[in-house]
Amino acid sequence: MKGEEAISPLALERAMGALPEEQREAVFLKIWEEMTFTQMGDLLGIPLDTAASRYRYGIAKLKKIVMGYAS
Repeated sequence: MKGEEAISPLALERAMGALPEEQREAVFLKIWEEMTFTQMGDLLGIPLDTAASRYRYGIAKLKKIVMGYAS
């Protein structure tokens, strides 16, 4: 996207490591494992809405952390 720069793999790894465990797990399962929120909920034993919420909060926090690395 215009105005966005690529983030290095090391910076992404550090940013992921800075997330709370539940959010990190949700982001990982959604992006790298390509799970649906239903699948995540079943795997983790949590409601679908909780899985979606953890992902959304995790992505929002990840963006803030990554922006800090870009500064």
